[in-house]
Amino acid sequence: MRKISIYICMLFLIGFAACDDSEILTYGEADYIYFEAENEDEGFPQAKFSFVFEADEVSEKNIEIPVLVTGKFAGENRTFSVKVVDSLTTAVEGTHFSIDPNQQIIVDNETGGNVVINLQRTADLKENNLTIGLELVENDRFTPGIQKVIQLNINDYFSKPEWWYFIYVSTDPHIGPFNQTKGILWLEYWEIFDGSDPWSVDPYVGPNETYRYNSDLCWATVNSFRAWLIQKEEDSGELIIDEETGLRVLDTFDYPSYY
Repeated sequence: MRKISIYICMLFLIGFAACDDSEILTYGEADYIYFEAENEDEGFPQAKFSFVFEADEVSEKNIEIPVLVTGKFAGENRTFSVKVVDSLTTAVEGTHFSIDPNQQIIVDNETGGNVVINLQRTADLKENNLTIGLELVENDRFTPGIQKVIQLNINDYFSKPEWWYFIYVSTDPHIGPFNQTKGILWLEYWEIFDGSDPWSVDPYVGPNETYRYNSDLCWATVNSFRAWLIQKEEDSGELIIDEETGLRVLDTFDYPSYY
């Protein structure tokens, strides 16, 4: 089965209220820098990136993790400093990733920028989720704010998204148990290229929290997806098998199809 090229964006839970430039620039006298993400249970925010949605020929990728700054404009570009937190890191610097100090820049007249990290697509990412802990550190231009640590998770496989649903009830769509092959094909069916939840837009959204989804339409769409899978098998002359479980993808739906 060909591997589709889907770019999945790293997912952040943004915990800071939006503010305009003037609000940012009048926050005290010091020039602070902090990650644009909210704390999670671990006490620091998480970011995610997977190579699985990149084309097969992609061997490395520069990714960006947003930061915000406070203080006054300096009239010039400014560099900031970031270090690796060993206790939060299982990836190996120089093998799985590298950080170029010259790329960590806040452009003049901007109220934010990005930590830029180069990731290498190594074979072990096919089976392992590795982590990179990052901490903003003080230099001659910036002082770290409260949100100064983040952990980046990297891999080369598709894990179950938060929006995947297992059990079908009247308020939730049902795709059946998750497996990586079905997940990738599900996104291909929708022509989704950012990993977003296909059920989160009209006409699939229900009228209220009690009925969060248009369940009849969701059910019909899942059956349409199954018919699409059948057509792909007929076109290729081969069954679509999930390599991890060894199961035919069409056998992983646990309610009768209309087809």
